[in-house]
Amino acid sequence: MRLLVVVVDRDRVGDVTGLLDGVGVTGYSLLPTVLGRGETGAHLGSRAFPGENAMVLALVAPAQAAGLTEGLREIKRRFLSGQGLMAFALDAVPLV
Repeated sequence: MRLLVVVVDRDRVGDVTGLLDGVGVTGYSLLPTVLGRGETGAHLGSRAFPGENAMVLALVAPAQAAGLTEGLREIKRRFLSGQGLMAFALDAVPLV
């Protein structure tokens, strides 16, 4: 299994969950408010650094993770300036 970790501009989280739904991913976890700093600057939910991100976590089969890559890249290509998306696939080993 792979743990897919996607950090995305909060206004665009529906694009990511829609992609997951479209390829048959049956479940995911959503952290609706993620603050931090990255390639598009600081998003700290404040006046000085407005904006917030969200994080989507999903366990997927390796073939699904590979297939999601192009879809995530396409979503990122459509973003406006200042919107960001970072995605990682990590090996996931069940512990319990």
